[in-house]
Amino acid sequence: MLDALRQDLRLAARSLRRTPSFTATAVLTLAIGIGATTAIFSLVNAVLLRPVPYPSPERLVVLSSRNGSSQSGRTFVYVRERARRMEAVAAQGSRELWNLVTPSAVLPVTGLRVSTAYLRVHGVAPLAGREFTADEDRANGPEAALVSQAVATRLFGSAAAAIGQALTLGNRSHAVVGVLPADFSSIPEADVLIPLRTTSQDTGVNYRVFGRLPSAAPDKAADQELAALQADLVRDAQLDARRVPPSVWAPYRQVLGRTLRQPVLILLAAVSLLLVIGSVNVAGLYVARSFAQHQEMATRAALGAPRRRLMGQVLAEAAVVALAAAIGGLAIAFGATRGFALLLSSSTLRDVSLADVTSLDWRVLLATSAMTAASALIFGLVPAWSASRTNLQGSLRARGRTGSGRVTPALRRAFTAVEVALAVVLLVGAGLLMRTFFNLTRVEPGFQADRVLVGRMSLQDAGAEGPILSNALFGPALERIRQVPGVVAAAVSNHVPVETGLNLTVQPPAGGVIDRPLAVDWRYVSPEYFEVFRIPTHLGRTITEDDRRAGRPVALVNEAFARTFFGRLDVLGQTIQLAPAFEDPPRAIVGVVGNVKARSNAGFSSGLNAAASDTAPAVFVPAAQASETAMRVAHRFFDMKWAVRANGPTGPLEQQVREAVRSVAPTLPFVRFEPMTAVVAQDLDLQRLLSVLLGAFAVAAILLAGVGLYGLIAYAAAQRTREVGIRMALGATAGRVVATLVREGVATAGVGLAAGIAGALFASRVLQSLLFGVSPVDASTFAAVGLAFAGVAAVAAFAPAIRAVRINPVEALRAE
Repeated sequence: MLDALRQDLRLAARSLRRTPSFTATAVLTLAIGIGATTAIFSLVNAVLLRPVPYPSPERLVVLSSRNGSSQSGRTFVYVRERARRMEAVAAQGSRELWNLVTPSAVLPVTGLRVSTAYLRVHGVAPLAGREFTADEDRANGPEAALVSQAVATRLFGSAAAAIGQALTLGNRSHAVVGVLPADFSSIPEADVLIPLRTTSQDTGVNYRVFGRLPSAAPDKAADQELAALQADLVRDAQLDARRVPPSVWAPYRQVLGRTLRQPVLILLAAVSLLLVIGSVNVAGLYVARSFAQHQEMATRAALGAPRRRLMGQVLAEAAVVALAAAIGGLAIAFGATRGFALLLSSSTLRDVSLADVTSLDWRVLLATSAMTAASALIFGLVPAWSASRTNLQGSLRARGRTGSGRVTPALRRAFTAVEVALAVVLLVGAGLLMRTFFNLTRVEPGFQADRVLVGRMSLQDAGAEGPILSNALFGPALERIRQVPGVVAAAVSNHVPVETGLNLTVQPPAGGVIDRPLAVDWRYVSPEYFEVFRIPTHLGRTITEDDRRAGRPVALVNEAFARTFFGRLDVLGQTIQLAPAFEDPPRAIVGVVGNVKARSNAGFSSGLNAAASDTAPAVFVPAAQASETAMRVAHRFFDMKWAVRANGPTGPLEQQVREAVRSVAPTLPFVRFEPMTAVVAQDLDLQRLLSVLLGAFAVAAILLAGVGLYGLIAYAAAQRTREVGIRMALGATAGRVVATLVREGVATAGVGLAAGIAGALFASRVLQSLLFGVSPVDASTFAAVGLAFAGVAAVAAFAPAIRAVRINPVEALRAE
């Protein structure tokens, strides 16, 4: 058997070398399909399949519900104190930016606030030192820190030498009590960990709660215990049970991949269709090739070759082609995966732990092997079956003048119709997502992003808030920035447009239509903020230099706030106030500004991104008047922004802005600079990924379908060369001969188009949650797809037919 297999493979290689055009076309077609599918599967693997990089990852679970994995401090404390089915429970806050100060350097670092048992829950132990104690994790406890091995080595020479050393984060000294293992990386990645210090009074939904199961086996009792704890919490805290969705302990990888799960599965389905189209295309080539090899097969059969050997030779050829295509496909996939970083922002990659998305691990290689075997079977079995049914006497008598009966043309038509149908489904999906992307880019954001430079700085634990910070840092630094040549305006804020704002609660105002406290998008801003972003003022005025601490407390609101809280636009002179916990005085509304797009916020808005979201009510207060409590909260969860509008390109300004701020605050480094246009572009990450990739797949699919249709007509024309010669000799016009030849292709394309439209009507509904401004059954998109394919089909059908009628009838008859 092995000898027969070696012989078949040797004959297959020799046969493929004799037909280099066929071999190159088949290998390239399959390599594109396998490479694209492998690249997308690597994304699926990174998002949904690859375990998180911790010991026994199947034991690491996250408290999650249909609303997501963010939990309140109250929920965490309640579960930690009462969960008995967990080996350990811990929590972490959101990613923060800090300034680590030593006598010799100022180092911007990323950090996380974490509870006790954080490393234990992740299944690791400190490289040196220990975790936080319960005393350190309580309010006003000793200041402590865990640092990465890289930070410990850079600052102190080694992990052991770092223990007991003091670090200044912002304005507070922290003792290093532990060093993280070199191979440990939190999600999101952090350089420094400090105690979480949340309490049962903390109702802010800002934490991720982890649990570690006692064993790898699924523990239904843990979820049952959690359900009972949640019911107790609802009762004890007097919550509305209807507004508290049931929570479960979900695998960590499942939680991380939630936002990208549907998009990557859609991409996998789409690229799988492309692979099928490529395989069917190669199957059509093989069917045509098998006709040319009928003489050879008949001769071998006449010499005593059994049917299984005839099938074996064809399958061996298919295996060689598929193997060569798999090697080429891996090379394509390796390059394609590196393009994901160009379509997704670093924040998206970081949030779902996709830093190693380009890794082709054993799961990807196994999937590639399966795709290779499947494609070989798709395009190899039908020709092999056809070869095994060779009519010995008919094939030897025909000497190539007639075909292999009705089977070959029928298979060719069937393959082409399938290609057309699948290509139409892909093209409709790509068209809908491209229109969504186009619609999103056309949404009026309410501000102008061009020529604006954004610098991010951490003021976490800066030591001074409110008027002190404004007078000591913002005012002097902004004055220096405005003196830089090319600067038109400059301002500071805790947020810039597009990004999600800080949710703070506003009391129901007198004379308003709201009778309960509601969270709004709260932003402190300096004068010129609205000039930097060119945000229009509808009524009243904006913030000026006169709005200082000693003056009357004032605020601006956006149009959404005015209509939500008062039911009208003219709210000048009305008084609003934050909840008492923020220690902010009542403020008079002195201006109403236009709505600015921002990501879903405060329960008021929902959507794919900022462009597709409704505008949340927003309050803008002068930075000089912001309460210390509100500003401290803002700096804990978000970095502050310096926004500069230039009269030209913003790139040359970066260094000058750095120097201007450094002259005022040398110990406060910037985290990074970026143009505002890049911030806006990040908001479209998901739609860009889907539209670009699905569009590329659709283009490849329609080209492959066009090639298949071209091959169908060319094959028919070649088989009817004698008939064409006779008809032309008898006076038939070229138009009638062309019509005869293309009729079969047009009919096949029509069948495929009809089947594809029907399939697209069903498949497009899967995309409904990802669409904006376009219906899943948008008539114009379907019509455009039909017209586009009609154009491709016309070229593919008429080109070989016109070439056929240009043959000299005498030469055509002589060739017979």
